[in-house]
Amino acid sequence: MAWNDLDYPARTRIVRLVYQAKLYKEAWTTGGTPSSLYDAFVRTHGNSFNPQWHYTSAFIHAHKQFLWNYESALVYTCFKDGLRMVPQIPPEECCSVSLPYWMWEVEYGKPVSDYAIFQETELWGDSTTDTTTRYVDTGYFSQPGWFLYSKVSANTAAIQSSSAPYYDNRLKRLLDKTQLRLDPTQVMNNIRTLPNFYDFLVWVHGAGHFGIHGFLSFSMSTMYSPDEPLFFMHHGNVDRFFALWLDCHGKEETSPDSIYVAFNPTPGGKDAVNPITGAKADVSLDAVVPHYYSGSTTCKFSPASSWGSIRQLWGYGSSTLPGSNGLYYRYGRDRLVETFGTTCPDSTAWNLVHYGVTKKRDTKDTKVDPADEVFATLSKTFNELQEQGKTPGEALEEMAMEACKKTPKIELTATDKAFMRMSGIAPSSLDRICDEPSSDDWGDVDDDVMSESDMGMDM
Repeated sequence: MAWNDLDYPARTRIVRLVYQAKLYKEAWTTGGTPSSLYDAFVRTHGNSFNPQWHYTSAFIHAHKQFLWNYESALVYTCFKDGLRMVPQIPPEECCSVSLPYWMWEVEYGKPVSDYAIFQETELWGDSTTDTTTRYVDTGYFSQPGWFLYSKVSANTAAIQSSSAPYYDNRLKRLLDKTQLRLDPTQVMNNIRTLPNFYDFLVWVHGAGHFGIHGFLSFSMSTMYSPDEPLFFMHHGNVDRFFALWLDCHGKEETSPDSIYVAFNPTPGGKDAVNPITGAKADVSLDAVVPHYYSGSTTCKFSPASSWGSIRQLWGYGSSTLPGSNGLYYRYGRDRLVETFGTTCPDSTAWNLVHYGVTKKRDTKDTKVDPADEVFATLSKTFNELQEQGKTPGEALEEMAMEACKKTPKIELTATDKAFMRMSGIAPSSLDRICDEPSSDDWGDVDDDVMSESDMGMDM
């Protein structure tokens, strides 16, 4: 479900549990010392033994399992600590804990101060006002209490340099809205016009994913990006895009054998290499995706015996046939479907998204949901264009082109390029419908701008 569609008690509960997961400590590896449950996920993502997560066609499915593990950890935290929290979260509420997604495409073109995610400053925190330190200084994720696992500086050109200013464990956000270049029309137009998995994955890995990393920057521009708690809701949205793509093209019940294309590396990226064998990572359908390499120790909550293959992680499970490790979930009310669902090749059966189409609000939410206002305006224009004789697809494409023209093509910085190179994201994958094609010639990109020297640490 979208963050906007949760009522205020549910929004508060999820944020409190994220914060509590940072405080909750156990030994997460056999023989290990107690450490933060939240930080275990930061280390997992940054571990150099998980190369195929970002350079290859395993990108979506590796992160799907990662999100599923993380949501399970929040439920676990609720049952373990809920009654000790102030105020308490009773056990009967713990089973309804679920990870929402951040529908960031509706913020396109707005001032950052108007982004819905930052309106309740007591939760995620407000937009940073100190442009020197870039600290998040309100909400649950300001200090005291929220310390980054991996230090970052306030210098976007030297994020992981210990000699740069304000190199410390405080959460920082750049909030560069020029990085947020996709509105709902552009998102849906790409989903519907990319019927092949390869083309869709290149787009979603690039334009559909990179922008928020650049928008938030700092921790999000490193391989320890889960240090930023919004990482998980952003990747929930990326996973939603995949579910939308499957539904839009009627592929949700089709065997991946006829859809999946294994490739390593992603165009423009470097090879994903197993650091033990030195060989390229196996990303075939039946290859197991590692969810934590820990050397000689055993990760308790993600042991090797529970790692799923790409095939097992392809679907979303069902009540009678759960997927990898019991995976079974659907996405609820979806306003992209409400507004532009008729543009899809398969516009009738929505089995993975728009599921139940319910919306929760409460008495605190007396004002109109900003997302509803955005989609009401888009729906009006969409209908007017069809009344002029355009097909639904033509109307959506015209709207996407007009939206794209409102912002210039982004100029990538050295930091952008270094992070993209590290993540296997090709410059051309950021091109929008109105952009001149980009070259994938990386030139003199320095792969060492983003330090990876401390990756591979045990939990």
